[in-house]
Amino acid sequence: MAIEEDYVIKQIKGVAKVIAKVLFNRDDFEYVLPQNGNYSEFDNLFIKLNNLLEQNEINKAEDLLFDKIDGRNPIYLQIAFSFYENLAKKTEKELRENNFSKPEIEQGFLDVLALYNIKIERKN
Repeated sequence: MAIEEDYVIKQIKGVAKVIAKVLFNRDDFEYVLPQNGNYSEFDNLFIKLNNLLEQNEINKAEDLLFDKIDGRNPIYLQIAFSFYENLAKKTEKELRENNFSKPEIEQGFLDVLALYNIKIERKN
């Protein structure tokens, strides 16, 4: 299943890179916490999502992401890109043990893009 994992990660990174260039005028999309420790609500969300992923609370993390995302603020999009890239790094076994799958990662990523009216055709 490494091929499928590579495909999902490559898809997320490819789309994210293009959008990062257009929206943020940056070459990367990774959400980075400030060095000074003065965290915003966005930073706190990013931390919470990563903590939930580390605890394998995948469904809870994705639910939180979709509860917070508003479809207007591009910062949420950047957080979502980092979230799905990190999630795609989990093994099939880890995902299965937590009632999740690679196709769900891809669908979640596409659902986030749709909230921002970004349409990507899915390969079957």
